[in-house]
Amino acid sequence: PDIRYRMGEGEAVPMLELALRHMKEGEEAEIFGSTNMAFGPAGLRAAAADEKAIPPDSDINMRVVLHECLPLAGDTPVWNDMIQEVTWRKTN
Repeated sequence: PDIRYRMGEGEAVPMLELALRHMKEGEEAEIFGSTNMAFGPAGLRAAAADEKAIPPDSDINMRVVLHECLPLAGDTPVWNDMIQEVTWRKTN
């Protein structure tokens, strides 16, 4: 299924966010995530009757295709700008 994520918002598991940050549009990847980069001790309940749950503390493999990177909407700060602001706040 096609799924959309906003990067840096915690909408996706860490392993997926990390992989997507290094991919280009049209690229396909198989990614592996140990439990601490996947769904952790909580696992993931099935969202629909035809889906399977992911048990707690599971390592998972995922096949990912990055179809399109959508532009930022409105005045949303660019990721690098956000990092610079956090760095500035930590040093000041």
